[in-house]
Amino acid sequence: MHSYAQQSDFQCPQCGRSFRADIWLIVDAGERPDLVERARAGDLHAVACPACGPLGAVDAPLLLYFPDHNPATGQPPLIFSPAQQSSAEQDQQQAAGLLGELAQRLGDAWQDDWLAQVLTVPRPLLPAALSDDPAAALRAVQDDSPQGAEGESGREGEGELPAAIAAVLTEIVETLAADGVTVDSPDALERALAERPDLQARLEAVFRQVADDVRAADDLPGSSEASGKVDDDPDAPADLPAIINRFLAAETWEESQRIVEAHPELLSDETDERFALALAEYAGNPDAVQMLTTHRALLRRCRAAGIARAFAEQMLPPEALAEAERQGLPPEEFLANLRAMEQMPPALREVLAALAAEGVAIESQADLEAALTTRPALRAKLEQAAAAQGSAGLEIPPAVQPLIAELGRLTRRNDMPRRIELCRRALALIDRSANPRLWVALQGELANGYLQSLQGDRAANIERAIEGYEQALQVTTRQAMPVEWATTQTNLANAYRNRIEGDKAANIERAIEGYEQALQVMTRQAMPVEWATTQMNLGSAESRPLCAPPHRIQKRPSVLPTSRLAHAARLP
Repeated sequence: MHSYAQQSDFQCPQCGRSFRADIWLIVDAGERPDLVERARAGDLHAVACPACGPLGAVDAPLLLYFPDHNPATGQPPLIFSPAQQSSAEQDQQQAAGLLGELAQRLGDAWQDDWLAQVLTVPRPLLPAALSDDPAAALRAVQDDSPQGAEGESGREGEGELPAAIAAVLTEIVETLAADGVTVDSPDALERALAERPDLQARLEAVFRQVADDVRAADDLPGSSEASGKVDDDPDAPADLPAIINRFLAAETWEESQRIVEAHPELLSDETDERFALALAEYAGNPDAVQMLTTHRALLRRCRAAGIARAFAEQMLPPEALAEAERQGLPPEEFLANLRAMEQMPPALREVLAALAAEGVAIESQADLEAALTTRPALRAKLEQAAAAQGSAGLEIPPAVQPLIAELGRLTRRNDMPRRIELCRRALALIDRSANPRLWVALQGELANGYLQSLQGDRAANIERAIEGYEQALQVTTRQAMPVEWATTQTNLANAYRNRIEGDKAANIERAIEGYEQALQVMTRQAMPVEWATTQMNLGSAESRPLCAPPHRIQKRPSVLPTSRLAHAARLP
């Protein structure tokens, strides 16, 4: 079956009954024409209590697949309709995930060139786009909508269409009619637009504008749709719901902190009240309650202790917080020191840690030189590390150097497909036996790319990442390359922690085992940054419920880069 639905838990706000419902995310028009009809009617994502009846609609993305499409007529094989409350970046992520899922379900029937033919349709326009007579449907919607003349957008299932879209589409239909082109079906409209790129571009531009307007006007995910209520408070900030959504959807605590720093309105009483309403609505969903409670408590802590301290307390594991207290440092300063040390070569970090253990404070280069004068063993350690870095430590062939340099510039998750390509090209140019350190570093970065990639099937990407880390462990050993071995162990543990295939309990146990092995090398004294990061990941794995659904919102574990490769990427 090519169609795909995600089962979600709901609790009726009227009778309190808990129930499950299918939220269809992928629909094969050939095998499920009934679902296409529901999408056309605007109630595909409607939720109904078995006892009380309709409750409202869930805001979710939708991918429609038309197996009988005809490329000669311009009929697209795929239509993607984003959720109305998501950001543009989230739309891209959701589309990539659904396309990857459909490709996996279709198998050999999937064609990569379909990706260039995906038609994106905002939700208010979807019923008209699927209508047998789109021109008539658009006119009817425009005439019937009481808000049409004011340019306000309606909601799914209400039969309202933004005036901007209705006006442009009506004008396009009339322009085509004047040219002798009859638009009497979706196929006819697509064929006509394929031959008139100017009209197609105009239509796409208004789609994008309306999608932005709809996203800016919507509330918290499900907070109004699921109950059928719309927030009509005229004093509420127009962009506050979108900002809260961004805060909730952030993939790392660092990203969450940047959002709070840029939007102090998240620390307002209004935001806290919105969280209270959402918690009441999702009382029957333990995962949603945990996510909302954690983020609400964090914002309250920001108000009480300051943003920097609140996030440092959130990100540091208990062991690191205890160490910060032992050193007499506030959590935010301890975290800043860890991040500063992350930029240092491992050998220098080890020397500074050894000096700190002796009670020697190093605040300048002069302090370091003075301390090393009476400690020849530590000086020799630094000199040996510098010599290894400059000689055979990580020899980069000339043909590989530009690839490494480009890798150093690609740091966003959207860059992962390109990073994967660069790593594969570089690995093809390296002799594994002659240059094992560089091969291991690139193999690890290749696996990191798959683990963090937003494109392709998520489960398959994680399996590729696991395979890559395990290949690296065939070359690196704890005795010969302890840092690389420990880094690979913790990244492999991250992959198992997020693994979709296999037994969940066994995957979590394998992740915990990997973190514990890595901590045998990544000690607090020798590698404090990696130690803190791995401790955070270990604590999260040990506390993660094994029954958590795959769509549960979580902050992703930190993936450790290969430090030697990162250093090489910064070379001119």
